[in-house]
Amino acid sequence: MRIARRISLSVICVLGAISLIAFGIMLAFGIRPIMVASGSMEPAIPTGALAFDRAVPANQVAVGDIVTVKRTGGDYVTHRVVAVAEGPEGLTQLTLKGDANGQNDPTPYLVSEVGKHLGSIPWLGYAAMWVRNNWVIAAILFLALAAFSFSGGPRVSVVMPDGSVVKGLTRTSAKRLVESVKATSGGASAGDREGSEPEQPEPVTEPRPETGEGPEPEPSHEPILEAVSR
Repeated sequence: MRIARRISLSVICVLGAISLIAFGIMLAFGIRPIMVASGSMEPAIPTGALAFDRAVPANQVAVGDIVTVKRTGGDYVTHRVVAVAEGPEGLTQLTLKGDANGQNDPTPYLVSEVGKHLGSIPWLGYAAMWVRNNWVIAAILFLALAAFSFSGGPRVSVVMPDGSVVKGLTRTSAKRLVESVKATSGGASAGDREGSEPEQPEPVTEPRPETGEGPEPEPSHEPILEAVSR
């Protein structure tokens, strides 16, 4: 149980640290995660991967770059650039194609900004997609794991020297309390002995040696009649 608690606590700490570092880096450099739901870019980007891109002006991309653009319907597509041309009103016209597709995308994209692909992590997109679709269950599991890790195990009670009971302690806290009480009691006893006067030995009555004749009879106050022989 103690080993499992340490492992779960370490996992939470590592994941939390990685998440904070990754979030800080993405926030500082304008990087956003993209969940890859299809295999149109395999093997470069496998299905279920978590891809990362950074927003750049569309006129800065070149043929061969992998970019993410927004389709007319509102969803995003991540494909490779096969042609670049100037568009109307300062826009850039990009022709894209998935590496696993046999032909280009149906229509070119007129864009001013795109997400330029930086890299991807295989399988991590599945986990991110599951958390997004089941965020309530994910939050409950995370809180349960955190509570188990930080609970410190079952609670115990400690009976104090004055008879009072301290309840709801972890085993570690109870052990520290017991050690503290022992140290305090030992110090107080030593102090009492140093500050008090030495005790005088009580008088001891030595027992009479046994003679084997039994106990002496108590003196009688009645007259003793002596028999006189004539």
